[in-house]
Amino acid sequence: MNKIITIIMLLLIVVACKEDTKNNSKTVENESTNETFLTAKVDGIDFSANSKKVLFIAFSGQLSHKSGIVGTNSDGYEISFMLPNPIKTGTIDSEMTDPKIILSYSESPNKASWHVGNDNNPTNMPFTITITKDGEKYVEGTFSFTALNIKDSTTKQITDGKFKAEKQ
Repeated sequence: MNKIITIIMLLLIVVACKEDTKNNSKTVENESTNETFLTAKVDGIDFSANSKKVLFIAFSGQLSHKSGIVGTNSDGYEISFMLPNPIKTGTIDSEMTDPKIILSYSESPNKASWHVGNDNNPTNMPFTITITKDGEKYVEGTFSFTALNIKDSTTKQITDGKFKAEKQ
């Protein structure tokens, strides 16, 4: 009888330890801060990038002074930014002439696109982008802008934008 009780106790300990290990790995996974995202409202409708990674890319060659961030949703629509390189924390808005930036929204099925910025900006539309964190691996920030489609003069209002992009 003692052998049976001992075996049952050992089995309970082994099972309890395995369950504890499973729970520990779930906790670590849930606390992960390695997720990237890009969200906003486009004319009041939620936009969320569904790509596995939202990337921050520093360009090279003739564009070595530029960097970019792109997020694409499930419909193939995208929000993108052309920013200075190197990036710095702080706010860039439509009142500034430097650094040069471009913010865009595009709907790829009909190839329509809307742009705003102070780099060859044909419009006087408002925009704000704030880089809140420039870490070793990630860039984070907020944004809002009104963009113009120069072909048909329609506008898109992009509000409540937030992003966390992985540096490449």
